[in-house]
Amino acid sequence: MRFVRVMIEIVSGNHYLVQTRKQAIIKAFLKNNSDLAMEELYFEKNSSTSTEDLLALTGNISLFYPRKLIIVHNWSEILQTHPQSVELAQSIFKTVIEEIDLVLIEANLDQRTKLAKFFSKQANYNNYQAYKGVQLKNWLKTQFENRQSQISDQTADYLIQKVGEDLISLDSEVSKLAVYPKITSELIDKLVVGNINDQIFDLLDKLLQGKYNQALDIYNQQIARNSQPINILGVIIW
Repeated sequence: MRFVRVMIEIVSGNHYLVQTRKQAIIKAFLKNNSDLAMEELYFEKNSSTSTEDLLALTGNISLFYPRKLIIVHNWSEILQTHPQSVELAQSIFKTVIEEIDLVLIEANLDQRTKLAKFFSKQANYNNYQAYKGVQLKNWLKTQFENRQSQISDQTADYLIQKVGEDLISLDSEVSKLAVYPKITSELIDKLVVGNINDQIFDLLDKLLQGKYNQALDIYNQQIARNSQPINILGVIIW
């Protein structure tokens, strides 16, 4: 069987990592190929896209482009409804000619199925787990270093505590903070709003202390960050 790249997204925290890997693959492909040689296919339960559509792409290339990149989203949504899903996947893989790079991105693959176990045995299967603990902190420090900025272990922990462990949210804050050469907790307090739950708890605390102007400032920060008033009220009621 030809080597096939497979990316599997399993847990919610993986979306950022999968998208980062996808963009890296596209960037590498476009160094020597045209964007017209790329195809992206989406499989959903109620969509009209079928395995036959994938077959039509994997068996041939254009005379004008020597290579093709095919990115397939959620193929398992269709495959898992087939009584012989593994055999069908194997037969499709065999049709992929050498001039084609096939990338499978799976958001909701049930790991208990035979199909998931089949995918996991492929040469370039990547199960992107959400970063936790030291791994998360090291990733965060690397993001700052890549932008010529520095953050200490203690300050990195503080930023994670304030923003949460979601990589998309953290990356957004890194982009905002990394214009400064050194990141401090004071800078984080000044520029980072923090996640809504922590902020609303601070708002309630200020209200109970009678610090109404500070409570109003926290509320306005959340509104500026596109938090809906009904969501803020929901956290307060909860």
